[in-house]
Amino acid sequence: MNPSQRAWDKEGLDRLLAYYRRTGNRRVPDDYKDADDYRLGAWVSRQRWYRRLGELTPDRIRRLNRLEFVWKVLKSRKR
Repeated sequence: MNPSQRAWDKEGLDRLLAYYRRTGNRRVPDDYKDADDYRLGAWVSRQRWYRRLGELTPDRIRRLNRLEFVWKVLKSRKR
């Protein structure tokens, strides 16, 4: 695993999973920060943006889908 992948896993994916476990919520507010000021909300928004641009790898999309990642926030709010 390359350093970029490790950073994506550790800094984003692991924190996202911890957020889900802690809150039971699949939607991370854009301005949400972890206790150590890591901008998890911004990281989540960037994943959506990269996917729209076609720059998010299929592996990362699969891994986020396994966590039931919310790709379309507005649509999910209607539920």
